[in-house]
Amino acid sequence: MNEAALPAEDDTHRFRRAAPFCCRVGGGPGGESFSGGRENFSFRCLPRQARPFIMREKKQIFFGKYFRGGMIMKVIRFGLAAAGLAALVLGAAGCGGDTAKSASSPAPASSAHRTLRVAGTATYAPFYFKDEAGNIVGFDADITKAVAKEIGADVTYTSIPFNELVPAIEANKADIAVSAIDMTRDRADRVNFSNMYYSKESAVILASKDNETIHDPADLAGKTVAVEKGTVYEQTARDYGAEVKAYDYHDATFRAVENKEADALITDMPAAYYYMKHGGEEKLKPAGILAGSGGFVMLLNKKDVQLQSDINQALTKLMSNGEYDKIYDKWFADVNFDSKK
Repeated sequence: MNEAALPAEDDTHRFRRAAPFCCRVGGGPGGESFSGGRENFSFRCLPRQARPFIMREKKQIFFGKYFRGGMIMKVIRFGLAAAGLAALVLGAAGCGGDTAKSASSPAPASSAHRTLRVAGTATYAPFYFKDEAGNIVGFDADITKAVAKEIGADVTYTSIPFNELVPAIEANKADIAVSAIDMTRDRADRVNFSNMYYSKESAVILASKDNETIHDPADLAGKTVAVEKGTVYEQTARDYGAEVKAYDYHDATFRAVENKEADALITDMPAAYYYMKHGGEEKLKPAGILAGSGGFVMLLNKKDVQLQSDINQALTKLMSNGEYDKIYDKWFADVNFDSKK
């Protein structure tokens, strides 16, 4: 895959202060990552070419006591002016599954006038999940649908376990893989990435409401932690000395803690917030925050360079014409997190 150059060293300190998206390689509980801090954010900290980036905050919510200022999530919009950063391809800590090498796969078709096969793990609300009618919906589903429309393609959706997404792209069984996927070195060796379209902020530890032993990441040592198989959080939990229970689907991690099969789980903050505001508050509680870095990308077959280019151009257009903001508001506006029951 083609790597974008890192920002000049004299700029990286300003990006690290500004937002937790990729700026440098650094160690952390999840392994090697381009990492950044969250303190002292100001658009004045950003170099001029990065000022189109948009920060959104949710303040004074139930995660507030764990996160200074009550901020819960950020979505950073990427445009052509910031493409060098948006295209960074080696990010937060790695994972992957067994390989079905793409070298033996047929070459994909051109982007336009085709049906793009999108694969994801449809248990990861609010990004990619099934509604009550069984339709796959979510932020990632809507973004890929909007991208396909810009390209002039149709789109279909399927759900498979998270650790099968990379092999599916390699074997040309899917054209695009989504489901809140981090950039990792292992994945970079096997598939191409789109530009980053969502900047992740932090991960959350959830434990049962009666748990009095887990208050921060250090308390995970010796505990059983549920994670989705193939995600970066498998290694994160091990790095903190936890015993890992890995599940094929994300919703199973919540059930594991609810049923006392595990002491805690680790998930991305938006997913934790969505769960808590849709009935989870009665069962689990936040038990710590893990600093986040990097962001989410679409996985693409290495042979389909044209699709990668078309998707990146489409993302740029969506982020400049306001369509991205509409999709963001649909899934992340405060009202959408109100408990329905």
